[in-house]
Amino acid sequence: MLRGLFILSLCLSSAALAADVPPRPLVIAHRGASGYLPEHTVEAYALAIDQGADYIEADLVATKDGYLVARHENNIA
Repeated sequence: MLRGLFILSLCLSSAALAADVPPRPLVIAHRGASGYLPEHTVEAYALAIDQGADYIEADLVATKDGYLVARHENNIA
């Protein structure tokens, strides 16, 4: 019983400490780390992740046969 109360008190104190920490901003890397490497490349995506991006936003365009490709232009004709 005491062990359970001790664990519960640790959880509650951790939650109280976490509440004092301001949330960090959400980082979305549009087309990867395009300021450093060519857009829509695996290397640009990997670098954005290494730099702390939470999400990679890729511009996706559907081909005639239904595949999605990462491309900046809307029309791939």
